[in-house]
Amino acid sequence: MREVEQHAAFIEWPKRLISEDGWTVTYRPLTNPDTESLIYDPFEASDAAALEAAGENHIWTEIDWPDAWGAIMPGRHRFDAIGYIITEQPWAESDRDLLVLVEG
Repeated sequence: MREVEQHAAFIEWPKRLISEDGWTVTYRPLTNPDTESLIYDPFEASDAAALEAAGENHIWTEIDWPDAWGAIMPGRHRFDAIGYIITEQPWAESDRDLLVLVEG
């Protein structure tokens, strides 16, 4: 957990860690139909349109993370962002402290 805290100095702590499987079951990420991945690129016109249509509480950011493939946080973040994910189930304001570590 120490490495997580050091890497995420830009994020307000404490964070609630949840498993990738638990996050998937709860929030149900949507596959990008153009790429067949979960990632939406805001610089691609069709992805940008999908992100705008989704609404802010359906958008998550996958960020670069040490010792994991990445991490997922609710909302749009720019620091270390890999891309954005849209979920079927929106996150609530009380979910702002969630952090999902993506294992390879």
